[in-house]
Amino acid sequence: SIPEAVYLSNRVVVMSPRPGRITKVVDVSLGGERSEDTRNRTAFFEAITAVREGLRGMHAAHVGLGNDDR
Repeated sequence: SIPEAVYLSNRVVVMSPRPGRITKVVDVSLGGERSEDTRNRTAFFEAITAVREGLRGMHAAHVGLGNDDR
């Protein structure tokens, strides 16, 4: 899950499908100590949004090339 990845990490790497390539790196600036309050911070939601945008951008490029696997 994206929220779990952001909560547990200092950096989240978004990769493309076949062949797997790094398309975006999101640095997560939440500090070392995290608690349930961390999930209510603006920085937490901003990092989640950045990861989701990276995935959407990658998906849009993939579909735009006629590679939609649905």
